[in-house]
Amino acid sequence: MREAWREAGARADQAGALEDPMLDGMLAPGSLGSSSVDPAYRVGITQQFPLFGQRGLRRRAARAEGEVAVYDFETARLDLLRDVREAYFDYYRVCRSQETNRELVELMAESRRVALAKYSSGTVGQTDPLQAETELAMLEHESVVLGQQRRMILARLRALLHLPQNTLLPEPPRDLPSPEAPDTGQWLRARSGRRQRQGSPGQSDPGAP
Repeated sequence: MREAWREAGARADQAGALEDPMLDGMLAPGSLGSSSVDPAYRVGITQQFPLFGQRGLRRRAARAEGEVAVYDFETARLDLLRDVREAYFDYYRVCRSQETNRELVELMAESRRVALAKYSSGTVGQTDPLQAETELAMLEHESVVLGQQRRMILARLRALLHLPQNTLLPEPPRDLPSPEAPDTGQWLRARSGRRQRQGSPGQSDPGAP
């Protein structure tokens, strides 16, 4: 997208220029070496001139295409930023879910031991140990699913960050701060800046960061 932006900027600089002149030549071979006529040939240069206003229209159209390329580049950058943020928050959610799952597995394992002890003493029936065993198996299955989700999210994060798949990524922090309120003033300044650029005949530098 960045290279497309630069290409559009280069086309805008070239748009509106006159077309290349054409050089043509003609030769009468039979006249060469003839004693009755002089050698016959013709050399000409032609240059096309567009109608009045056409070159300005081409320049404005090329600048509009350049602005579209700028917006496409910015859209692609924001899309990538959004994808990375979503993947990171998914990583945070899975890590916290795994932590909760481990705590529930420990509690359910202790509950199963208590239920088995009560069943051995004859104070409860067989239903309580079986129910505890079933819930523990479900929690262990959920642990496997969360582990698979974590591996998929990490693979996506490494791909988005252009990192090798064997790169170790640190776990997210235990608590994430609340997002700040959007700065409406910055949004208004950016919007007014776009309007000024649209009304100005100049164009942004494609090489600028």
